Amino acid sequence: MKPPSFPFYVNNWLASERVTMMEPEQVGAFILLLCYQWNSDSQSIPNDDATLARLSRLNARWETYGPAVKACFNVVDGNRLRNERLHHCWVEAHKFREQQRLKGLKSGCARRATSR
Repeated sequence: MKPPSFPFYVNNWLASERVTMMEPEQVGAFILLLCYQWNSDSQSIPNDDATLARLSRLNARWETYGPAVKACFNVVDGNRLRNERLHHCWVEAHKFREQQRLKGLKSGCARRATSR
């Protein structure tokens, strides 16, 4: 099951020189691409400008605004893009969910053992 949300570290976002230098359209595009990455099974997005233009909703403005947004991602797995900060959050969220699942199993076993 995919985590339904990702942490948004406001202070880091506001302190980021990259984000500060973006136009409003770029900020919106960046957030959309982060959302697509979060929902992706591969934790990546296509490294294809036509696809990124559509996903980011910049469309024809991608040529102008896209390079600064794309610079926030690294190439991984051959020809995919990943924002490493978001990927770290995704890994941590999955670790936490697994820990909680194991605690629930342990608790259920303990309850069943005491109810006999």
